[in-house]
Amino acid sequence: MAVSKEGMLASYVFQFAILLAIMTNLTHYFAANPPASKNNASTHTTTFQKVSNFMLAPATLMAVSTALIIIAPFKNMAFNICLSAFQKNPNYFDAVVETVLDLSFAPCFSTKMLQIYTIVAYVLMGMATAKQTRMVEKLSKSVSIALKGSNGAGKSGLQKALSFSLSGDSVGAAKKADGSGSDVETDFGDDETSSLSNVVDIERAQVTSTTDLIESEEVCLT
Repeated sequence: MAVSKEGMLASYVFQFAILLAIMTNLTHYFAANPPASKNNASTHTTTFQKVSNFMLAPATLMAVSTALIIIAPFKNMAFNICLSAFQKNPNYFDAVVETVLDLSFAPCFSTKMLQIYTIVAYVLMGMATAKQTRMVEKLSKSVSIALKGSNGAGKSGLQKALSFSLSGDSVGAAKKADGSGSDVETDFGDDETSSLSNVVDIERAQVTSTTDLIESEEVCLT
């Protein structure tokens, strides 16, 4: 479907206007809401640090990105407006039209350079967004927490393995000291039977004490 020249010109105008409105609003938002910095408490800052902080601020990066990203649509819009005006009225040719047409064919506004400007603008836009949202700091904090958790899990597993090996070594040393494993097992069996007999004796003593209390209460009642 063929598009008229008026439609193409209107698309260039709308593209430039919408892109300019979005980018300027983002720049204003970044300037009005700067990210919280850890260096705000420090009052002793040099002039170089102040200049570097201003140049690398999210609002500054977004402003430079805005200036670079609107070059291509602005060049297309201005060139097509001047060309359309010259085609409709060839007798009307002033210095503004001549300057715009000359700059449109300048090497700094070639297709390759416009592509470079747009790529650099998107890179600066990504840097400004990352600094505004403190994405790198949050990501590094998450990675450090994950690494600490994995190291803690590895240490606990190693400690369990060491304790298990030490217990095995102690049992083996006990077996060697006794001379045979069967003797150790019989000793463990004797200890278990003696502990069980002690428990039975305690329960019997508790039962007898309970029966004595019941008998004494019956005597008191009679």
